[in-house]
Amino acid sequence: MVGKKYLAELVGTMILTFVITATVVSSKAISGGAFGIGGLIAIGLAAAIALTAVIYSIGHISGAHVNPAVTIAMAIAGKMKTKDVIPYLLAQFIGGIIASVLLWAVAGPSFGLGETTAGLFGVKGALGMEFLATALFVVVILAVTAKGSEHAGLSIGLYLGAAQLFGIVFSGASLNPARSLGPALLVGGQAWSQLWIYFAGPIIGAIVGLVVYKVFIEEARRQVAPSKPVKMAAKK
Repeated sequence: MVGKKYLAELVGTMILTFVITATVVSSKAISGGAFGIGGLIAIGLAAAIALTAVIYSIGHISGAHVNPAVTIAMAIAGKMKTKDVIPYLLAQFIGGIIASVLLWAVAGPSFGLGETTAGLFGVKGALGMEFLATALFVVVILAVTAKGSEHAGLSIGLYLGAAQLFGIVFSGASLNPARSLGPALLVGGQAWSQLWIYFAGPIIGAIVGLVVYKVFIEEARRQVAPSKPVKMAAKK
């Protein structure tokens, strides 16, 4: 069963990365290389649907982190075994690389491979967006999973979709080192030289998001929670 967790993370990350990057490539191909509002909406929808599907498909096996930044946050929070951290990270990175290799085999490099680079607001804007968007992402993940909602997967997927809409012009809205590594390895150039943004921003953001959740949301829940469980009156 242990091996199944790692395989699930590999496959889940591969699916998520392939869907998002393939949508980027197809959007550019349709528009002749330009990138407009239609492409932005398409990527947002693709990301939301893909992550939601992945969570409901493999969440019961591995937790469906499919993101090294999320895994690091969960490890620090004590929500996974320490021995699983490195295998999870390796599986996620391998999954992202496989996705890029498959996309390259199918589409070639004409319109790129969905690589992420600093956008209209420069390196500072890209780093800041990756940091902030991932911090909020982790807050959402921890909040909805703590409630045990059956709609947690949908909530998480919808956030990632929204992040594409508000974050792509800044940084490509990766929020995920594994999603950025694969394209950067194959495309090289600026995507490779700026890859540090997509490691530093999401990882630091995930840790800060965990702290924000612990201090403000989890603590607030403790304060409002009743000290004793409320018993429902028995029906006569």
